[in-house]
Amino acid sequence: MDEQIPLSKESQTPIPTTSLVNPLRSRNKIKIIVLTLLAIVFAYGVYFGADLYYGFGGLPKDERPETGVIIPIGKQQTAVHVGKQYCFIRHSNLVCIDAKGQNRIRYDLPTIEGREIADLVPSADSKSFIATVPYLNTNGAIKNYSLYILNSKLQPIKKITLDPKYTPEDQSWSIDEKSIFLTLRDTNSQQTENTNFSRNIYRYTLATDKLQQIKASGDNITPYEIQDEKILYSSYYKSDPNGTWLLSVMNTDGTFAQPLQYGPELNFVYERSIDTVYILNDILSEKGSISYGKLADVLEGKKLHTIKASISSAYNTVSAFDEKTLVLSTEHFTEILDLPSGKNIAKFNKAGTPVGILTTTQYLAKSKEQQEGKYDSITGLNKVPPDFVPYIKAEYDKFAVGCKPDGPEVKFGIFKVVRDRYIGVVKRCGKSSITYYVKQKDKWKLAIAQELWPYCIDVNKYAIPKELIPECVDTNKNKIINTNP
Repeated sequence: MDEQIPLSKESQTPIPTTSLVNPLRSRNKIKIIVLTLLAIVFAYGVYFGADLYYGFGGLPKDERPETGVIIPIGKQQTAVHVGKQYCFIRHSNLVCIDAKGQNRIRYDLPTIEGREIADLVPSADSKSFIATVPYLNTNGAIKNYSLYILNSKLQPIKKITLDPKYTPEDQSWSIDEKSIFLTLRDTNSQQTENTNFSRNIYRYTLATDKLQQIKASGDNITPYEIQDEKILYSSYYKSDPNGTWLLSVMNTDGTFAQPLQYGPELNFVYERSIDTVYILNDILSEKGSISYGKLADVLEGKKLHTIKASISSAYNTVSAFDEKTLVLSTEHFTEILDLPSGKNIAKFNKAGTPVGILTTTQYLAKSKEQQEGKYDSITGLNKVPPDFVPYIKAEYDKFAVGCKPDGPEVKFGIFKVVRDRYIGVVKRCGKSSITYYVKQKDKWKLAIAQELWPYCIDVNKYAIPKELIPECVDTNKNKIINTNP
C-alpha cells in the first residue's frame, strides 16, 4: 500500500477518474486549472521490421520485429502490426492506428495493483515502458502517482521508489536506457500570481535506485537527454509580469544551464529517433504554430521551419512517425499532418491520452472486443452491483443529450462503491461534476449532484457514509467531518 501523502491546497480539489493522466505543466500565463486528467501523454518509437537484419543477431523468432504481414482469418484478412503505430490510452485499452489514421487496433492494458495505467513512455524499441499509475483519495481525487518499469508485455518488473513529498511529472529515457530523467514537483509548493511551482529535474538510475537532483531551483520541466552529455528542457523565466517558458539546455550534471533562442513556448518534444525538436509555440505570440528542426540547428539558434497548427494549450503535444508525418494531440481531437506543408492527412475525435509512436506492438495482447461501444465511456462498471449497470447507462444517455455531438466526449467514472448501496460517479462533458447515488427500497436514485463539496444536510438526509464522503460543508461553506458510519 502506498504511503499517505500530505496534500497541498491545490491537490485537494477532486479530479475525475475518467481521465487519469500524468499531470502536465501548470503555467501562470495560461491561467488554466485542469480538474480532469486527460487520459493523458505521448510515447515514442520507430518500426524496423526485417527478419534479415535480426537473423544475424541470433534473436529468437518471437523476439524479432513483425514485418507488417497480412494474416488470413477465415475468408477475411486483417492487417496487424502494420509498421509504425501511433497509440493512445482510451477506455482502459491501448489503441493504435497507422500513419493515415486507419487500421485501428485495440490492445489490452492491464492494471497494476488494481489501478489503471494513466501514462506510458516507451523505450526506443518499445520493449520497456515507464508507466504512471495514480492512486486516489476516497472522494475520487488523485492523491499522487506511482511509477513502474514495464516489460514488452506491459508487465511490471520494477517499482520506482520516490519520496512521497514529490509528485512525478514528465519522464523520459536516458540514451543508454539505464536510467530515466523526470520532473518532480514538491507537493507543498504553490502557484501564485508572482511565483510558479517548485519543479526540478532528476535522474533515477534503475540498477542502483539512486535519485540525483540535476536542476536545483526554479521551475524546470520536460527533460530529454541529448548528445554530448547534455539535457534539453523547458525553464520558467520571470522576465515580465506573466513570466515566460523558454527552451533551455544544460549539462547532465546541471552546470552551464542557459536558454536557447526560442520562446515563449507552450511545450516541446525531442524525437530522438529522427534527431528533431518540435516546439509548440505560445498561442498568444504565434497564434498557434509548430516550429521544428534538427537538434544541431536548434542548439545553434538557427531559423526553424514553422507550420500553422490548432494549438490550444500547454496540454497539447506532438509525436512524429517520420520526418514527413507529424501527429498533433489536443484536448479534443488528434490530427495527422504532412510536413513541411502542414496539410491535414487525417483528423479524429475518438482519441485519448497520447502515448505516441510505438516501434512494435507484437508483444501486446490484442483485445477480444475490437469495436468500441457507447458505454465504454463509463469506467468502473466491473465494480458495481448488477442492478446499477442498466440504471447508470440510462443516466449516461440522459446526460449525453446536453452535450454537443462535436464537442468534448461524454465520460462517466465510477470511483467508489460502498456496501453496494452508495456509489460515487464523476461526470464529464467539458467540465466535471461529482454525483452520488443511493439505493433505497431496492431502487437506485440520484442523491447529490455537485461540482465540489456536498452539503452536509444532503449527506445526512441519505445517510451517505464517511467512507464515500469524508467531509461536507454547512450552509456557510465551512468544512465538517462526516460522521455517518
